[in-house]
Amino acid sequence: DAGTVGAVDGMGSIIVGGLRYNDDNAVIDRRDASAWQLGMTVAVTGPVDSEFATGTAQKLKSMAQMRGAVDSIDVANGSFKLLGSTLSVDDETVWADLAGLSSLVAGTRVQVWALPVSPGVLRATRIESQGVAATTLVTGTVNLLDSANKTFQLGSLVVGYASATLPAEGLAAGRIVRVESSTPPSGGRLEASNVEGWYALTTVQGAPVQLEGVIDQFVSKGDFKLMGVAIDASAAQVTGGQPDKVNNGVRVVASGMLSSNGVLVASKLKIRHIPGEGALTRYYDLHGTVEGYQSPSSMRVRSVSGGVQKVDVSAALSTATGTGQLQDGQKVRVQGSQVISGVLQVTQLTYE
Repeated sequence: DAGTVGAVDGMGSIIVGGLRYNDDNAVIDRRDASAWQLGMTVAVTGPVDSEFATGTAQKLKSMAQMRGAVDSIDVANGSFKLLGSTLSVDDETVWADLAGLSSLVAGTRVQVWALPVSPGVLRATRIESQGVAATTLVTGTVNLLDSANKTFQLGSLVVGYASATLPAEGLAAGRIVRVESSTPPSGGRLEASNVEGWYALTTVQGAPVQLEGVIDQFVSKGDFKLMGVAIDASAAQVTGGQPDKVNNGVRVVASGMLSSNGVLVASKLKIRHIPGEGALTRYYDLHGTVEGYQSPSSMRVRSVSGGVQKVDVSAALSTATGTGQLQDGQKVRVQGSQVISGVLQVTQLTYE
């Protein structure tokens, strides 16, 4: 069975990194949200076809990576500080109920789904405001592990784990973990109540794996890392941009097979976002039924998987394909590359 880790970029079944999974019979572990939403990170287990186009989900697991109060905002560099880590944003970051990075202020409590990049750095895939009652969450790469004093660091945050439930595989420097605490940090230190591993990938040689992330430790197309996993894309078909654009900071989807030494040998490498050059068009892909229709700029689409997404199809009306009309009950496919204040800005509309 294949293992896929990435952000939800479509619904009407679940689409992750362009791979559409039928989730009718999947066992679902979905934390921190009542329904599937665009931008949520997810791990999928289940068989896929040889082209990494379609699959059948047997297990779906999703959990937020960060939850707490924003420390500071750097609009110029497209990032903000949260719980000792730097979270960068890009054109594809889903702003669930916020207008964007410029709308954040220090002290704003947010819940974030994100892809770890390197120690202390994550790329946010979905950001939403959060009430004060929820527990604190922080995810990152374990650094400066001190087993004697039972502490480690995530970014600049010191995590104490003396009273925490630990993952079965234990703690190790370089391992990505998710930490939960019933209290906010104090003086740069967080007392953990639970520590668990990041989404686990299969380790079986020859297993199909698809991994979405931001390139780190780039040496060449045949030698870089995504979320700590070694990638060899030297023979991969590159889409979404020129092969010479593959470098640190570029968000990609790598699809291929695991080698005997744990390297993901990619047959496909899809460029999702290049810093300074933006996102692929029609990144988000949603199949569903129109509801709550008031106007082309005020309507929702409900997918069969239960997710509901506000959409603005105004810019896509003149190029719409298929037969139908905008009204409640109409089945549609909508595609776009940005979600702002919770609204998908649709660039392509198809009546189904």
